[in-house]
Amino acid sequence: MPRAEVPFLAQFAPEEQDLISRLLARVSIGEYSNYPGMPAPESHTLAGGATTVNDLLLYWVHHGRIGIRSGISRFDGKTVHFSDGTSKEYDSILWATGFDVRLPFLDDDTITWRSRTPVRYAGGILPEGAEKLYFVGLIAPRGPQIPIYGVQAKLIARMIALHTHAGPRGLALSNYFATVQDPERRIDIVRAVWNDQMTDTERLLGALEATPAALAGRSR
Repeated sequence: MPRAEVPFLAQFAPEEQDLISRLLARVSIGEYSNYPGMPAPESHTLAGGATTVNDLLLYWVHHGRIGIRSGISRFDGKTVHFSDGTSKEYDSILWATGFDVRLPFLDDDTITWRSRTPVRYAGGILPEGAEKLYFVGLIAPRGPQIPIYGVQAKLIARMIALHTHAGPRGLALSNYFATVQDPERRIDIVRAVWNDQMTDTERLLGALEATPAALAGRSR
């Protein structure tokens, strides 16, 4: 049988992938200084900074259709005052600040919140403070999103099976993962970091599947 081909970047460590991607970006789209008004990046790596997924943004900046401004200091009617001392009138403002997590179907005290975001474990699946409650998609590793849902769903199926095999009281999986993993409060996350979380979660689940009675005493 023919050997499956490994994607080019998959052959390298995450740090090497970041370096290669930055070099390719420099060749294909240039430096930030090539785009009028573009500030210097806060991070020297792609993984360390915020992301914008839009293949036309730089094109329109380069052609003058989109202007880049500094931070907003205040509003005065239709006039927007910027942190560099300039101001301009606008008819409409779209205030896009990133992720704003809302779970109106849950009481606020059902799970633990920090900085307006649920505290989670197991690659974003298990919320702190509640058992037999699972999140799919409440984390956004950089890159393709659709595969994430399937990977999380498969792990949830294994977690449900562990609860079933443990009997009526189930297992305190969320409580257990809170003792062995660091809490996750991010939505936007570097994919390599999330991959490590999922690998660790698979390892822990495998150990529980081998001895599912180990946590029976910790059931709530």
